[in-house]
Amino acid sequence: MKLTVRTLTEDDYSLLESWWKGWGWPVVGKNILPDEGTGGIMVENENKPLAAGFIYWSNSGLCWFDWVISDPEGNKRIRPLAVKYLIQTAEQMVKDAGKSCIMSISRSTSLLKIHKKLGWHVDEKPSYEMIKKVN
Repeated sequence: MKLTVRTLTEDDYSLLESWWKGWGWPVVGKNILPDEGTGGIMVENENKPLAAGFIYWSNSGLCWFDWVISDPEGNKRIRPLAVKYLIQTAEQMVKDAGKSCIMSISRSTSLLKIHKKLGWHVDEKPSYEMIKKVN
């Protein structure tokens, strides 16, 4: 197995839509994703997409990494490795850009475990995300 990473393209959005639906999650609109859905990275194995996530860059030392998604029909053994590689790649990109902090939110226990293994601080108390659509 050789995992590779590439930048998301416009053609990836329909695949990501199917993944969100496959996990029973709401589809995230392009208009709230960085660069209209291309501001992220995709992990593949032998050109087969496995996992993706989005990086929200800022003019501060902080970047936001979110909407991590994987193929719900994919190999359950490879999936955690692909997600781990995805997170590690995002960390390196943020570091290479001179940023000092990366953060994310998730309620997925498998994602929390991977973040912990990678040395992320994980708040053990439940928290609430607040969002309001203004248009």
